Amino acid sequence: MVSLDDVFELLSERRRRYVLYYLREQDSPVSVRELAEAVAEMEADADSPAVSETELERYEIKLHHADLPKADTAEFIEYDADDGVVRLTGEPPEFDAVLTVAEVFERSS
Repeated sequence: MVSLDDVFELLSERRRRYVLYYLREQDSPVSVRELAEAVAEMEADADSPAVSETELERYEIKLHHADLPKADTAEFIEYDADDGVVRLTGEPPEFDAVLTVAEVFERSS
């Protein structure tokens, strides 16, 4: 069982929250590249131009080296660094509730 401290630590970084929001919508594992594109889109302003290839590579690097290894410590997040894929595996209802509240707050601000 994941502790409340672990949940809040996981959600303390905006990029990790965006990763979790996106993963929750997916039915199968997603590539780090796809995740980078999704997170970049969530972080972009509506008025900003498309994210460049260089920026996408930076997102991938940050996800690969920082955010995904941190997220992988939760028993319901699987990150396969060798294959470059990540997925949620039946997150606990308590975590789902906290993530839902975080997403509502984030999208309304």
